[in-house]
Amino acid sequence: MLGRVRRVAHGVLIAAFLAGVIAAGSLGFAVYDWAKGPDFDPVEWREARVKSSENLDDLAKDAVKSRALLGKSRPELRQILGPPDRVRRGNHAWEWDGGFTNDYIGPGDAGTLLVRFNRRTGRSSKAAAG
Repeated sequence: MLGRVRRVAHGVLIAAFLAGVIAAGSLGFAVYDWAKGPDFDPVEWREARVKSSENLDDLAKDAVKSRALLGKSRPELRQILGPPDRVRRGNHAWEWDGGFTNDYIGPGDAGTLLVRFNRRTGRSSKAAAG
């Protein structure tokens, strides 16, 4: 009887250990994915623009969070994002339409990706999505 109790206890310990290893691995992957930040793929952006994808707003937010658009020249941004939909204030800000984001009832707000340029350097200095 005592031997059987020890085997069961041993099995429970092994199961608990394995569950802990799996949980630690999952947590480690989640922390790694969070720490590396959002990825921005210019090819995915351009394809989504051609298809008028609903993902444009999310892709615009990823581009802003990843800081992938900062410090770029106008030709570099045109290559990365394609031509802007609007040029504002004497060419110091460019806008790309981000499509409509759907809410619970139907189409919601139109998303926009805005990039501002430093007047002195001519390089992108601020990006915002929303």
